[in-house]
Amino acid sequence: MANTREVYNVQRAFYAGDYETVINTSTNSFSEAAVVYINVLIARAKIILGRQAEVIKGFSSCTEGDEDYLAVSALAKYTQGQKVDAVNEIEKLISESSDNHTVQFIGGIILVSEERLEEAVELLDRDANIEAATLLIQIYLIQNQLETASQKIKAISSWAQDNTAFNIAESWTFFRAGGYDRYQDGFYIYDELCSGGAITTKSLLGKIVSQLLLGRLPETESVVTQALEVDPENPDALISSISLAILLGQSYEEQEEKLKLAAPNHAYVKDLQAKNELFDELASRVF
Repeated sequence: MANTREVYNVQRAFYAGDYETVINTSTNSFSEAAVVYINVLIARAKIILGRQAEVIKGFSSCTEGDEDYLAVSALAKYTQGQKVDAVNEIEKLISESSDNHTVQFIGGIILVSEERLEEAVELLDRDANIEAATLLIQIYLIQNQLETASQKIKAISSWAQDNTAFNIAESWTFFRAGGYDRYQDGFYIYDELCSGGAITTKSLLGKIVSQLLLGRLPETESVVTQALEVDPENPDALISSISLAILLGQSYEEQEEKLKLAAPNHAYVKDLQAKNELFDELASRVF
């Protein structure tokens, strides 16, 4: 496993959503372990940007001993729609290399996506792997196990305190716990994330959530505007704009139309369409 200090800047860029910086990182000056980890981050960044085919092709010649790259290739296939093949590949890796941190984390992602939560928890809770731990915390929160998630945060804080992935996971527990002080703690995490490096929609969205929870609507409006300037078609930024407009009593039809064009398959759009269809059906019965 790479030394966390050695890869700090690259990992921070990844979790802040600065994917182009990650992809353009040169690995010439890093240790062998760091090169593997950075290459995995580069591949994950490409997957997030929809460049799965590039990842699959790049790792097509990997063999036994390249577990990190085989795992991220399986993730690329899974997100591209080759789910059966990807599940088979990651299951094989888990059975043979479950102590590999990349296999643990990506295996956990795929198992969670397959709704195999118990297996994911068993895989992720094996050793001191920060990214596996953050995914485990997310699972606990999905299961409404806030106390267990908070205990996990406390257990790993001694060695993970300065890790960006840990800080973000910590913010999730703050937001779920509720209360002004906890919301403020979450705000500080995203405010710091926005203060260094490139400003990204992902880090701004975390700041938007914290400002909304704190009831700071004017400040929220400013950050929403900034997020849409960075990425005018970002679905989550558009939904944040819609939510804020509702709270402010403003119209939001324009944002909804932009969202329909930018992300026609988004859950919000599908839910809106279903409600409109239901209304039309009920209206036809009345009139």
